[in-house]
Amino acid sequence: MKFGTKLNFTLAATVIVLLLVCGWLLRGFLNETRTETIHSSIVERIEAIGKLELVKYTVQDVVEHKIVNRWMPDVSALLIVQCEAAGCIDMTKVAPEDIVLPGNGELSIVLPQPELAYCRINHEKSRVYGTKNVFMSGAQIVDDAYRAAERQIATTVMQTGILEQTKTNAALFFDSFFRSLGFKFVRIEFKKTE
Repeated sequence: MKFGTKLNFTLAATVIVLLLVCGWLLRGFLNETRTETIHSSIVERIEAIGKLELVKYTVQDVVEHKIVNRWMPDVSALLIVQCEAAGCIDMTKVAPEDIVLPGNGELSIVLPQPELAYCRINHEKSRVYGTKNVFMSGAQIVDDAYRAAERQIATTVMQTGILEQTKTNAALFFDSFFRSLGFKFVRIEFKKTE
């Protein structure tokens, strides 16, 4: 091997090693990314809420949401959705005439009918387990599946007797609360449904 060939080979190898080192160093510099999020929050409304939550249900639903096409393959999504629902008594609906103090340590209170405070999906505990043939509509079918699950779970929760459980819990809560204030006899009723 001649001296010039050996020098050219060494020079070429050095240049290649330098290029690789520079590429490795620049890789971190060129691929550096950062995320910026700017928030401009404005309080739109402040409301007084007098809803006393007395029972909370956690319901899980397995949802297969499908769009059946005549000529194309069906589009589907499979989700496991966890939803939370709470039954409450709206204390803002209690009027002064609903509370009667006949004396002798007695109290009579007429409460409004229980209602569903909320029924909402817990997205942290819900999962999309699969989609099929979604192409461009993947996000839309998942959103539709979540909405369908929320409607179904609200219906299921109402059928399981959440309002009756709320009524029972309200009677126990208010009886205990007013007895702790010194009332010996507490009568709790609920307004008639219209």
